[in-house]
Amino acid sequence: MRLVRQSILFVLACGITMFATSTASAAEPKTFIGPIAGGPEDARIALVADGDSITAYVCSGDDAFNQSFSEWFTGDVQDGLVSLQTDDVKLVARLTGDVMDGRIKVGDKSLKFSADALPEASASGLFRAEVPLAESEGEGKIVCGWIVDKEGGYVGAAQILKKAGKQIVKSVVTLAANKIKTVATKVKAVAGVVKNVASAVEDVAGLLAGDATPAVVKAGGAKGSNPKPTKVARPLRAIKKKN
Repeated sequence: MRLVRQSILFVLACGITMFATSTASAAEPKTFIGPIAGGPEDARIALVADGDSITAYVCSGDDAFNQSFSEWFTGDVQDGLVSLQTDDVKLVARLTGDVMDGRIKVGDKSLKFSADALPEASASGLFRAEVPLAESEGEGKIVCGWIVDKEGGYVGAAQILKKAGKQIVKSVVTLAANKIKTVATKVKAVAGVVKNVASAVEDVAGLLAGDATPAVVKAGGAKGSNPKPTKVARPLRAIKKKN
């Protein structure tokens, strides 16, 4: 009888564990957006986390800041801790509930950030678009990124990544930014702002032209259309795993 009781308890324990694991794995991805202290007023960071995977993007409307800090990151979340690194930029963060706190480091300069989770139905978020370089320009692509915050403001930048031998040469172009300054502007529908972002992306070739890079601009349109933004709803690496 004692053996039977122990077996029942074991089965119940396994069932509870499996239910808890299933519930945890079914959790939806979260997007966190927040300001970057010590950076330009409109500097933002966006992080998209799903289980143990995360994608992050840093951007502002300030070109000098973007040349040093604007970057895409992908990596892992381990016990709520994040440590991501590119060639020049390091990002460390801690996830606590619906808040992601951390720092972005370039050389000796370290900037703090605190990013809050967006509501599930929010039109705000992280957006990305890619377009390949023309064959005449060699191998490479243009990667555009925008962060649309919950107040409706947005910032964006384009990374021009061109293969040179075994290396990738990167240049950054700051795209249009919309700073939120008045309460009346803040209350307008975020969905409308996203629509404006889409319109800005369609004119990305003209924005790049302002950087005096006609060859890259021509390459951007060589494949038939300008890049279209899509929301990054899951970490980029997680998306690749599923394809």
